[in-house]
Amino acid sequence: MAGIGDITGTLEPGKCADMIVVEKNPLEDLLVLRNVDMVIVQGKVIRAPKVKKKQIVETELDKFLN
Repeated sequence: MAGIGDITGTLEPGKCADMIVVEKNPLEDLLVLRNVDMVIVQGKVIRAPKVKKKQIVETELDKFLN
């Protein structure tokens, strides 16, 4: 995909991955995505990240999460 499949796409040694950490499984409850506990970006861990929320995005998400 996009010519970078050799460095992204799966979680394994040698590949790049940015991810979020939440308290519970978002596949079971999408609402957990509203509270991100940690972000890992380019190998750097950011605990309790400050998330800038936009009302227009929140309004659209509410349609799916409520």
